Amino acid sequence: MSFITTGGVVNAPFYAGGITYGTGSGVNVATAGTVGASLLSGGTGAPTWGVPADSSGLLGGGVNQVPYNSAVNVTNFASPVAGGVFYSLGTTNPPAFTAAGTAGSLLYSTGTTAPAFNTPGSAGSVLYSTGSSAPAFSAVGTTGQVLTSAGAGTPTWNNPSSGAMVLISTLTASTSTNLTWTGLTGYDSYLLTFSNILPQTVARTLLLRIGNSGGILTAGYNFRYQVFENSTSTFGGTVSSYITLVNTIPVAGTTSGDGGGSSGYFVLTGMSRTSAYMAISGTAVSFATANSTPSFIVASGSQPVTGVPYTQIQLLTLPILTGTFSGSASLYGITS
Repeated sequence: MSFITTGGVVNAPFYAGGITYGTGSGVNVATAGTVGASLLSGGTGAPTWGVPADSSGLLGGGVNQVPYNSAVNVTNFASPVAGGVFYSLGTTNPPAFTAAGTAGSLLYSTGTTAPAFNTPGSAGSVLYSTGSSAPAFSAVGTTGQVLTSAGAGTPTWNNPSSGAMVLISTLTASTSTNLTWTGLTGYDSYLLTFSNILPQTVARTLLLRIGNSGGILTAGYNFRYQVFENSTSTFGGTVSSYITLVNTIPVAGTTSGDGGGSSGYFVLTGMSRTSAYMAISGTAVSFATANSTPSFIVASGSQPVTGVPYTQIQLLTLPILTGTFSGSASLYGITS
């Protein structure tokens, strides 16, 4: 390939993809570069193909800095902060990085100013809103406490308030001679419920006895009851060694699954008094079988009457007169 210059004809090598450049006294053709290479100036020497010295980032920036335009066609760089978050402050201030938070802290917005990290909570604390910019964590509660609202204030952990009735326990009888609760303290009144009490062999009477730290009291009970069955009403009761809750519970066919038995409830008051009588009243119903006519009983009683000193009741037992039975009973403490 030849070039005509003012000095005459110059013969230059021919390179496919080569670039013509001036030598100062003539022209020449640079060798071809590789695909993707950039043409690099050689100053007054021959240009070459290659990679720019700062091709890994924009010219002028530092390592890992983030570029931004501070004006039209003007590029500046924001210096990174380990653990910080890059944020914008609109068009009037340059973007920047937040300070780093601590482990477990949460990023929250402050509106149009720089976002921030809050102070992390302790293990078991609960995040809540303060109504201002920074959320916060509650104090740590103890096992079993419940979180209580303070309205617009800080929620707190507190011991749960007791309801009017607290279940002490439910006992289940299976070929048992009695159901017994011991260690009864803290309540003056109790609710006793029982369900599907079934004698195992022959019809029996369901009884109630109470006791103190010395054991079961076996004397001085005074009770009255009235039984309603069909159109007949029967009265009974006496001073005895127990209180009758259900006068006669029939055996329900051949198995307890026939649906018979007795169920009822009784309220006991004065259980913690040492200068007054314990009193009991309630009602129950009995069925011989699932489809039989029910027998109702309304009973009441007290203890002690004579011969037994006033005492705090700590024990309650449900036996039948003789033999064994099945069924279940629950005892609740009443706080108000």
